[in-house]
Amino acid sequence: MEVKNGIIIDGVLHEAVHDSIHCASCSLYEKCAEVNYTACITDLFSCGGFINRGKVTDIKIDKEE
Repeated sequence: MEVKNGIIIDGVLHEAVHDSIHCASCSLYEKCAEVNYTACITDLFSCGGFINRGKVTDIKIDKEE
């Protein structure tokens, strides 16, 4: 699977999606709650929310030259 916009937290991939989803459905909802909702991670990524894509087992990075 190729992911162009996401974040890995504790070995779990959370992919940013552009479709607006309800905050409670966002896979990073608990992370926002930890900081008392003073910062929303979706604002940093300019996306509609995050979806949990599961554990990351192998990461391949293409270098641009």
